[in-house]
Amino acid sequence: MKKILFLIMFLLFIGCSNIQNRDTENINNLRICEKYCDNWELDKLESELQKIQNKDLVKKFEKCLEEKILYKKELDNFLQKIIISIKNNQISEIEDKFQNSISNKKIIKILKNSDFSEVNIIFSKPEFYKKTAKNKVAFIFLEEVIYLSIDYKIINGEWRIIRVKDGRE
Repeated sequence: MKKILFLIMFLLFIGCSNIQNRDTENINNLRICEKYCDNWELDKLESELQKIQNKDLVKKFEKCLEEKILYKKELDNFLQKIIISIKNNQISEIEDKFQNSISNKKIIKILKNSDFSEVNIIFSKPEFYKKTAKNKVAFIFLEEVIYLSIDYKIINGEWRIIRVKDGRE
């Protein structure tokens, strides 16, 4: 009788420890996927999702993956629009994409009063974190180069320029 009782207790403990291992695995998978999603490490997120057994967790982060891919493309398109608008001196086309601040108003005024048709504009690859991105832009005219650092944020589903500052910092 004691042996049977001992066997039942032993099996109960083994079964409960297995549940705890699955919960720990789900928590670890959740943390890893959140980190990859927040840091826009989309290739790593995609490969991690292929390893995960929990379908609800996979669905959640597949949605995140699709959203981030879309926003990445939208930022690329936005950067191209900025280049075209600045080179064609059509600042009014991108003026509403700047967050309303005093420093951004000064930048818009400078852009409107300058001729950038002969300027070469080069953007660095954006660095992403959560719903923000930042990169450097170089305005090259003959031998003169002006660097700016630009911060973007997704506001109401669109990329907005929230801050422009000296890029030499």
